[in-house]
Amino acid sequence: DTVLAENIGRSLHKVPDESAFSYVLKKNDVWEIRKLNTLTLTSEFIANTLPNKEDITWTPNGILLSSDGTKLYQWSDSKWQPVEIQDDVSFLKGITRLAVNADGNKLEVVVSE
Repeated sequence: DTVLAENIGRSLHKVPDESAFSYVLKKNDVWEIRKLNTLTLTSEFIANTLPNKEDITWTPNGILLSSDGTKLYQWSDSKWQPVEIQDDVSFLKGITRLAVNADGNKLEVVVSE
């Protein structure tokens, strides 16, 4: 066994169209989303997480998504930008997990009771 990183979060996801997976490094006060190349076992920085939020997911076309607990965000132009949702989603409070299906047309959102 080889330790590649310590103090990682629970979101481990394959990066679309790459031989890599992403993970959240919770080593410092500002958490980082990193990408580990599975061929070279090298890690590179992608972005900082939203403050103290470790749940991320990828769409099949490579868009990185996260949530602050009530809103959905996408990583775009080197910053987290809110995702506009047309339906009333005011019931989405305490978002704890995110997942996108393989077709990229459905988003699973887990919320606290």
